[in-house]
Amino acid sequence: MATSRQPAPCLPAVTRYYDGMTRYYQLFYSRIGLHYGLWNSHTFSLRRALINHKQEMFRRLATVTPASHILDAGCGAGWTTVFLAKLGQCRATGITLSSAQVMLARRHARNAGMDDRVEFVQGDFSSTGFASNSFTHAIASESSCHAPDKLQWLKEMQRILQPGGRLVIADYYLSRHEIEMDHRQRQEYRIFRNGFRVPHLPCLGDMEKWIAESGFHLHENDDITRQVMLTAHYIRLLGMVTLPFAWLLRLLRIAPPELLPHLHTCMHQPAALRHLGSYRLITLEKPGMTHGQGMEMSRPA
Repeated sequence: MATSRQPAPCLPAVTRYYDGMTRYYQLFYSRIGLHYGLWNSHTFSLRRALINHKQEMFRRLATVTPASHILDAGCGAGWTTVFLAKLGQCRATGITLSSAQVMLARRHARNAGMDDRVEFVQGDFSSTGFASNSFTHAIASESSCHAPDKLQWLKEMQRILQPGGRLVIADYYLSRHEIEMDHRQRQEYRIFRNGFRVPHLPCLGDMEKWIAESGFHLHENDDITRQVMLTAHYIRLLGMVTLPFAWLLRLLRIAPPELLPHLHTCMHQPAALRHLGSYRLITLEKPGMTHGQGMEMSRPA
């Protein structure tokens, strides 16, 4: 596989956002993930909640063996990619638009002693350039929201997965179209899109239709909004605490222009989760060989 692809021309805002903001995620949020954490009665830290989220996505991939090859579509700085490769004792490839994230991800893989199993490429996950049937499994952890055309992205994921392969998606879905929202909902939605450089969020019904059109089979569709809500409150508090420093950095002209809108969105996270829709884990299967035929579930050493 090629190791470098040029970002799609339609996504410069997303590329700039992650080129400039990933280091701030590392400094102020976490060094093990850019996504929400999954909380339960035994979870007492954000780090544990983030690991819970990764483990749950891995569990939904079902059969993973040392022969498996997982794609992390929109891999960020590679923490989840390396985590999955370790847990499954298999190969993994991450793809991201951000050259800064690719550099961080490759460094993380080297430091973890996983650079022989894990590869990172710069490119567009809606037009990857990978050969058909290249991967046994794929995940998209809060990345599919950045695809301008969700159906095109789903078709690309379906193309590059082997028959019987699974795609696990963690993301946010609207309960109604923007035209149907009241004034408060439209305001929250505008803040969300602006701060996180999201072209649009899909309605759940539309996503289910696109899943069918792409050729996937919908295996699981679970609302886990309650389990991630504590993360939203944590992000809100973090945004409030960080905002004065962000203003100072902007005055000194050493912060990216995306920082202040990002923090504004952070402070609205609980409201967005309450008023706009639901955070879901969706598992899709590509029709073909029965998933897991002739294979056993691998366990960490």
